[in-house]
Amino acid sequence: MPDVLRLEVREFTDLTRWRWTLTDAAGAFLADHEVRLDPQAERFEAFTALHDYVSWHAAPDKRAAEEARIVTGLGDWIGSEVFGDAIGDALVKRSPVTIQAILPPGAEALAYLPLEAARVRGRSLAGHGITLVIRPRAEHASAAVPGPQHEPPPGDRLRVLGLFSLPEGGSALNLRRERQSLVQLIRGIAAAGRAADIRVLQYGVTRDRLRDVLEEAEGWDVIHVSGHGTPGELVLETEAGTPDLISAGDLADLLDTARGRVRLVTLSACSSAALTANEQRRLLGLPAGEDQNHPSTERIVATAPSPAPAPGQSSAPSRAPAPGTLATELADRLGCAVLAMRFPVGDEFAIALAGKLYDLLARQGQPLPRAVALALSHLTYHANRRYPALSLVAPAIFGATAANLTLKAPERTGPASYATGTLKMAGFPPQPDRFVGRTAVMARSSAALAADSGVPGVLLQACPAAARPPAPWNSPTPTSTPSTASSGSRPPTRAPPSTPPSPTSPSPWNATSPASG
Repeated sequence: MPDVLRLEVREFTDLTRWRWTLTDAAGAFLADHEVRLDPQAERFEAFTALHDYVSWHAAPDKRAAEEARIVTGLGDWIGSEVFGDAIGDALVKRSPVTIQAILPPGAEALAYLPLEAARVRGRSLAGHGITLVIRPRAEHASAAVPGPQHEPPPGDRLRVLGLFSLPEGGSALNLRRERQSLVQLIRGIAAAGRAADIRVLQYGVTRDRLRDVLEEAEGWDVIHVSGHGTPGELVLETEAGTPDLISAGDLADLLDTARGRVRLVTLSACSSAALTANEQRRLLGLPAGEDQNHPSTERIVATAPSPAPAPGQSSAPSRAPAPGTLATELADRLGCAVLAMRFPVGDEFAIALAGKLYDLLARQGQPLPRAVALALSHLTYHANRRYPALSLVAPAIFGATAANLTLKAPERTGPASYATGTLKMAGFPPQPDRFVGRTAVMARSSAALAADSGVPGVLLQACPAAARPPAPWNSPTPTSTPSTASSGSRPPTRAPPSTPPSPTSPSPWNATSPASG
């Protein structure tokens, strides 16, 4: 298991002045660094509002390359100016290593900055096997590195609860693929002789329905939440199928039933570890904006100078308690580890990260920080595709229990279950990526069938061509694929023949229904 070091904040003045002290688990001094940042520097602007900075400075026609350039440059700056060469060298020398960042009262604001984007010796932290665990609001007396987290009694299996929420009116995330990937992974681990199971809620994820599942006596080890999010809020569904914005505090109240057994909450939702623009402004000592959703307002967060202090007053911003995010609120209230996203992430990245992460955790038994580092390194250097640079620095770990948390599914002691409810579609080929309705239509159907929607029923009509035999001109060619007549799949797009068929010809071009799959 990798070493766990302490990186503690001392002498914190504001977001430009503090001192880091790096010690080992026994408290022996390793290195320190005096942080002195220029609030007028362009890198500081990116450091305090990275997503907005990229949106304003990356050319749209070269977004991927410009985003990578900005994130790489900021990472090098964080490594040299925020962490310092002495601390960076000490971390690389001891890698793979987990760093528990201890943020005492008054320094909680650092929990909301993208420290994970740091680069040391020209390489990302994950590339070195270095993982940062944020521990905000940690008192000095209680900030000791915790020992390994063991299976809580009376659990004899790893239980995973997956929540996939997409209310009517929201954009269609590819939640079905993410759900399929997670279910197949956990069932595959169980089929290999380990005790693990998963329960999924999708379509109609209301507060009441979630509360009922959380009240099950056996409890849950992992709660995986996927869906839409905004800084400080998550989107569930109402009984009518419409969006239900739930605040960080309300979500913590709802999940409080799971406290005691739950050890990891994964928030695979955009900006689940981010502050609102007005909260960012307050941390920087700036007045609240009139419209926190306006792009220009968010950009001012990092560019406007701090107001001059009155005579006799300190130039440091007010030390009022820092506001919370979804991640920090859940980690603090539930006493568990939380993995959340600092920035918006795409479907492909979320699916790939979850699949690799849970395999490393549940099957291979890696500690959470090490599993996150290995997963990000895999997606950065070994994946078949390149993911956006912001996505690769978006995941952040919070919580005092996260440093040594292990979640390996225990060996199965009893016989395998052959109940039809467990096997379900065992032996059948994998579900296709495309099907009638897909995510958006299924979400609309779910909303229509909600208890209070007032809609009596839903009719789903497939493509008219799906049940018809292929026309003669649909024969395969070197540039086309054969048509399939299986119900529920959309036929390949084809150009019409040079001579249109007669009105009585049984061809796809005679479709009269406006419905589509």
